[in-house]
Amino acid sequence: MIASRSCASLYTAYKSAATPLPTPRTKYLIHNRRMKNVIDERTRLERARRLKEARIKAYGDNLSEMYRQVRLPVTQSAYTHHESGRRAYDYDLALAYADLFGVTAEHLYNGPDATNGHGIQIPVVSMVTAGMLQFREGVEKKDVIRTITLSGLPDGEWIGLIVDGDSMNRIAPPNSIIAVNRRDKTLLNDKFYVFVNSLSESTFKKFRKSPPRMTPYSTNPDHMSIPMSDDMQVFGRVKVVITEL
Repeated sequence: MIASRSCASLYTAYKSAATPLPTPRTKYLIHNRRMKNVIDERTRLERARRLKEARIKAYGDNLSEMYRQVRLPVTQSAYTHHESGRRAYDYDLALAYADLFGVTAEHLYNGPDATNGHGIQIPVVSMVTAGMLQFREGVEKKDVIRTITLSGLPDGEWIGLIVDGDSMNRIAPPNSIIAVNRRDKTLLNDKFYVFVNSLSESTFKKFRKSPPRMTPYSTNPDHMSIPMSDDMQVFGRVKVVITEL
């Protein structure tokens, strides 16, 4: 005698057989997607918090008063969403907001601690622009050629520079990009730095301390060492070189 089963139990048995259990890879992908959403939300809210703090410091707690005093790069509604964290803002807007509130775009977008392990966006400018940046507060939107994303960087104020010339071609050929930490200005022997003089001329060189000089690292024998002088200042230390194969 065959035992009878209800329609509901038969349907449940059919669904269990027809729907495969998630594989380990499927579970991994679902977990990664959820973690990415958590990370993206956390980053968005942290950027919103820094934006609000910068606005309050510059114009006070009254948001309506700030609207009357400044010309925003977006609508008031869009700005409110950015400050509340309901919507994310990109690096171009971070540059615009930084100009309004007297902070750097790096602070708004990446925060004081860039060691989050998930990558930070770095503005890329020319070596000529680097020379001019030595004597002003931050990067302006018109300076930025593009942005790159790097991870594993220590805390700092990072900027990408496009290498011009072959004086450092053993590690950085022409048109490669160097990531420079503008906060790291302590000169260490055999480390790499960008230097700027009073005429806003910049150069990427290896530092040698005895005697103090900026040395090329090149296959071209025509390049010579440059003695350090009071006119020369450290723009920042080079930590990463990005080249295209």
